[in-house]
Amino acid sequence: MKFINHIDAADTAAVGTWAMVAGVTFYLLPYEADWVSHYLWGYIALFISYLVCYLAATRKSSTYTIPLAARYLFLFGQIASAFALMILLPADYLPILSIIWAAVLPAFFRFKTSLAIIIAVVITWFSADAYINQENTLFTGLLFGTFHLFALLAHHQTIQATRAKDALENKNAELLATQHLLAEANKQSERTRIARDLHDLLGHHLTALTINLQVASHLTEGEAKDKVLQCHQLSKLLLSDVREAVSTLRDNQQLDLLTALKTLHAPGLDIALNIQDPISVEDLQIAETILRCCQEAITNTLRHSNASTIFITLTVDDNSYHLAIQDNGSAPSNINMGNGLKGMKERVERLNGQLSLSTSAKVLAYDIVLPKNGVAHGQ
Repeated sequence: MKFINHIDAADTAAVGTWAMVAGVTFYLLPYEADWVSHYLWGYIALFISYLVCYLAATRKSSTYTIPLAARYLFLFGQIASAFALMILLPADYLPILSIIWAAVLPAFFRFKTSLAIIIAVVITWFSADAYINQENTLFTGLLFGTFHLFALLAHHQTIQATRAKDALENKNAELLATQHLLAEANKQSERTRIARDLHDLLGHHLTALTINLQVASHLTEGEAKDKVLQCHQLSKLLLSDVREAVSTLRDNQQLDLLTALKTLHAPGLDIALNIQDPISVEDLQIAETILRCCQEAITNTLRHSNASTIFITLTVDDNSYHLAIQDNGSAPSNINMGNGLKGMKERVERLNGQLSLSTSAKVLAYDIVLPKNGVAHGQ
């Protein structure tokens, strides 16, 4: 059932075309001929082999744990099955099978490489056909060659559009996360301003009022003095309430980092968040560094890892934040510090933190420690 769920419109068209070619072929075969009766099961096996190789080559390795090298073998098996059918069966329409194969190439190779492979295959295919049947196949080869080129271009443009859409969605998710973090920072700044105004303005006036009422209590007698003392107690109580409100505003300075992390999105990649609860991040630079490190790790996984899930764990102790990231893909044993990883390292070190990378079990793992009192260099 899981396999069926990953059959898309392109697969339906390809399988439908394969079924049409196979159906027409077996309908037109002269079953009274000895060569058909002797090799019929061989023809059936080749058609089935072609279909199986196509489906296996075009499945995502992260979904079905098919290594990329095996998918290349299935891709070769697909065109080999088509070649075998072309050689064994006298049917001029069999190059349609190689057109399906040509549409798959952009998922494995760059466009120029795919184009060179198609030219080589078409020349080889129709040269062999001309040699076997002793006839001129130049015009037929040119015709089918244009069909191959069209299939290549169509799928190449589809892949480019899909990649652009995925990149746009990824950038949009990053912008949403950054927007949320900035909104939280603005809230934090506004709370700080309100607390400061309450303390500096209202607190100052209440203190002066309390002192004046205390003085007035010594200058009055009788019922007036009782009223002044009552006002004095109320002013002291109000001043205490103001101080408590200011302390509450200043203490409630945590940034909602968890919501920002939940907005992260990566096409075809599950993001598993394991965030210590409760967790508070008061410094905007620390929150931004954690967010940017997560974004960079997700980008690296999408580009290089062929993973289906990335695991992000954030914990905190009395002195520091600990961010651990890894995926379930495969990574090279030697880590190339590109611009992304260098930028991540610079962000962490700017806050007096530490970044460690490891590739144990061929999995790239990030271990980041940021001190709570980390102050950016140059601040």
